[in-house]
Amino acid sequence: MNQLKNVYIFFSLSLLFIFAGCSFFLLNAQLLGTQKLENKIAQDSKLYTPIAYLTQKIHSYDSQGQVTTETIDGIQCLVLSDDQTKTYIYQKEDSLQELYVLSTSEVDLDSGQKMMSCDSFEVQIEENVVEMKVQDQSFEVSLRSGDLYA
Repeated sequence: MNQLKNVYIFFSLSLLFIFAGCSFFLLNAQLLGTQKLENKIAQDSKLYTPIAYLTQKIHSYDSQGQVTTETIDGIQCLVLSDDQTKTYIYQKEDSLQELYVLSTSEVDLDSGQKMMSCDSFEVQIEENVVEMKVQDQSFEVSLRSGDLYA
């Protein structure tokens, strides 16, 4: 009888340790999955936030001749202009920067406001398409305004 009681205790403790071990491995797997998901979200945010921002800015200035490019002090800029102002978007010091000035004002790219981190930025305009490369990801924004004066 005493031996049977020991078998029951051993069996119960074995089930408890198996349950605890499986629970530990399950929690560990969930934590690793959550960390991978957080890293992927951060990576996607770093890539797609500048793309979404640039696309929205270009569409808001989508009129004939208002979207152009310029090179100032060796830095390639996307220039969005209206009747009285110009917005320069460019990459400098590992960040995407924006400078908002009057059309008649002198441009000083050191005065730009840092918008978000960005390792690379290239832009060119061909016909009605703005071709850009941000964070080594190429994309195009089609202009609906007709002919451009780039």
